Amino acid sequence: MLVCAVDKSETPKRRLALSASPFREGREIDAGELMSSLLAPNWRQLMTVRQQLGSFAHLCKEADGIRNKVALGAYLASTRILPAQLKQRVSRRNVCVGFREFELEFRLSRGELTPYAQIQTDIARGIIPIPERPDNWVIMDCGANIGLFSLFLKNAGYIIAIEPIDECHERLSHNFARNGVRGVAVRKALSDDCGRIRMHLDALTVLSTVSECGQLEVEATTIDAVAREYSASHIDLLKLDVEGHELQVLRGARGMLQERRIHRIYTEYTSPAVLQSLDDSLRPFGFTRVRVSEFNALYELLADA
Repeated sequence: MLVCAVDKSETPKRRLALSASPFREGREIDAGELMSSLLAPNWRQLMTVRQQLGSFAHLCKEADGIRNKVALGAYLASTRILPAQLKQRVSRRNVCVGFREFELEFRLSRGELTPYAQIQTDIARGIIPIPERPDNWVIMDCGANIGLFSLFLKNAGYIIAIEPIDECHERLSHNFARNGVRGVAVRKALSDDCGRIRMHLDALTVLSTVSECGQLEVEATTIDAVAREYSASHIDLLKLDVEGHELQVLRGARGMLQERRIHRIYTEYTSPAVLQSLDDSLRPFGFTRVRVSEFNALYELLADA
């Protein structure tokens, strides 16, 4: 049975993407957080001109080299300064910027850099595990959007990135090609069964979600089916970011879970109740939660389970 319910809960990511700027006097912030704030729709309302200029400067530090810094700064400025009609036309264009770790094609004002700060933070805290030999790892990135998560682990042996929205899948594919990622970008949604499913397309693409009232119908598949199609005998790291539908997607991985062929799961959760449900759902398969943040949790398969 395809699960296609409307989820209107306020997730941590939604609060981040829709909030005004978190900048406060005397508060230290990193460039990733600046990116998230610059992409939130109402950030200008609470920021002074001095703070805005400081934000651009810090954000551009993440870009690699003068040319990329200038390109990123100019593009960000153009979307804020131009008249509304021209701003709308500019916002429909893609931009490619070389950052320190990778080159990234994205579309401004679509929220596509919102996860940047959280990914950086979770890597630093060990919530996202970075292997000593990444070339031996198989990663499945579920809800890949434009591929930010995959690009931070781009040296993995093979990455299967799954994204159902056409425009995001296009940028995902381009980002894989630009950075020489070994893997494949799959244009499908994930659920607990194969078939057709409806999605709500949000103006911020990172918040698009499965919804029975959605305006877009897409092909849905399961983790088990994707693993079979791409001959993934195991998954070293399964990443789930599917806007509140993690439990349904995990039901579609039952075969891989039962056969102990998924070793680690890094998943977003929307509330303490959902986190507890994830604990309860994964425990019978031998998983234990080892790390947690406000946004995400890491589960590992116990060797002696």
